[in-house]
Amino acid sequence: MLLIDGVKYEAWTPPTEDEFEREVKKHTQEIFGEESIYFDRKKKLITKAGIGSIPDGYVISFRDPPCWYICEVELHTHPLYEHIVPQITKFIGGVKSFETQREIINALDREISGDPFKEALAINKTDSKELYRFITNLISKPPILVIVIDQKTKELEEVCDSLPIEVKVVEFRTF
Repeated sequence: MLLIDGVKYEAWTPPTEDEFEREVKKHTQEIFGEESIYFDRKKKLITKAGIGSIPDGYVISFRDPPCWYICEVELHTHPLYEHIVPQITKFIGGVKSFETQREIINALDREISGDPFKEALAINKTDSKELYRFITNLISKPPILVIVIDQKTKELEEVCDSLPIEVKVVEFRTF
């Protein structure tokens, strides 16, 4: 329970990952910052060997320096080594493929160009009308994997420390 100014708030436990993901999508600006764009793009990242996995989304952050995230929304009750680790290693392999990078670049460019608010934010934050070039340069760099989870655990910290990619864990709880 959380108590603020005499008001009691009960913690919400997400019944399913889909419901948790819907809540996360409602709060992407609070999670990633106002200088970011969340892309709800469910597209399989395929390795050169043809093995793939589908992340929950992507984020471009226009902070200095700009970066991009692969976003994975998880419940702490999911088995890490059996479920999350294989998924993440497929993401890592998939983004190394130039073909996959090109697909991500084209998809993000289309979404930004198709939304006047996203386009204005991107142009304002990059001081560039060459958004495609900006996105291409950004996606050519390694992503940061962000795991949005309902509860951090020691096991998750252990898993993240063993991954060959920068990982940020965001504990997201609602009341």
